[in-house]
Amino acid sequence: MHKSVIVDKIGDDKLGLIKYLKEMADLSLKEAKELMDYLNENDSITLITGIDQEKAREIADSLTKLKCCVQVKDTKISDVMLAFPKDKNSYEMIVLSGVKRV
Repeated sequence: MHKSVIVDKIGDDKLGLIKYLKEMADLSLKEAKELMDYLNENDSITLITGIDQEKAREIADSLTKLKCCVQVKDTKISDVMLAFPKDKNSYEMIVLSGVKRV
């Protein structure tokens, strides 16, 4: 069964979160900051989906160390996808290719 990592709330270490998002999903600094801002402004966002249990736990543990409140849930989605903000009120899931750590 594939897993999703849902971010309910981010912690105070926003710079650390930006660095982690940048490295985890191979994002530019600007993209990582936009994603962090979106996670900060919205509750219960599926950050990443379509990953195995081990990777979901690794990501959840890293986010928890950054004081984020996260959940890991089952999903039927098998493509690895990342939330990416379209604007302040909506986001889309983009398929990741060539991801370093996912």
